[in-house]
Amino acid sequence: MIGMEISDIVAQAASEGRSILNEYEAKTVLKRHSIPTTEIKLARTLSEALKAAKEIGYPVVMKVVSPEITHKTDVGGVVLNIDSDEKLAEEYELMLKRVREAAGDVKILGVTVQEQVDRGVELMIGAIRDPQFGPVLALGIGGVFVEVYGDVAYRVAPVSRDDVLDMISELKGRKLLEGFRGLPPVDLEAVISMMLKISDMIIEHEEIAEMDLNPVIFRGSAGKVVDARVRIVA
Repeated sequence: MIGMEISDIVAQAASEGRSILNEYEAKTVLKRHSIPTTEIKLARTLSEALKAAKEIGYPVVMKVVSPEITHKTDVGGVVLNIDSDEKLAEEYELMLKRVREAAGDVKILGVTVQEQVDRGVELMIGAIRDPQFGPVLALGIGGVFVEVYGDVAYRVAPVSRDDVLDMISELKGRKLLEGFRGLPPVDLEAVISMMLKISDMIIEHEEIAEMDLNPVIFRGSAGKVVDARVRIVA
């Protein structure tokens, strides 16, 4: 997977009848465009998960991988703050049990093991290929309440630096970027840089129908995509 090009990843998913890339595939696609994400490894067994955690370094996050599960949290398929081999082994079995109880007899491909990201400002960055306007980008206050608050700004791609600054200025929660509850102010250049890369990506790859990156955690001058959902053109 690491050496595969975006077109190869998309083609493989399509050949398997999937329109949604799994998170490992989605983050691999993002990395091809130099979009920073959490370090992530795919593990199909407990021993592979333990090896991945040692390579990444504790604490880590573990998430279930299934083509039939879109919202992993809803079925208990996400575990945070795993800080040891013993904790990972325990949570691995418990998580798979929870998922099967909540989701039924779904196909589980394994788990991803990812670095645990420090607290920061959570944004949502999205892209969709609109039939009338073409590629459209979204930027909003992210996290679990993104659908509740609906604090999102939109622009037709490609976007410029000034476009992104205007999008930020439209957000009701923009003051979060200025420093909040002990967090350092977010360097807006980091947000601009990521938005421009995503704009280029959605323009270049017509096989990508939609992207939902939430949360993208920014802290100071650094930003990383923590969770990613990419839908390809059927």
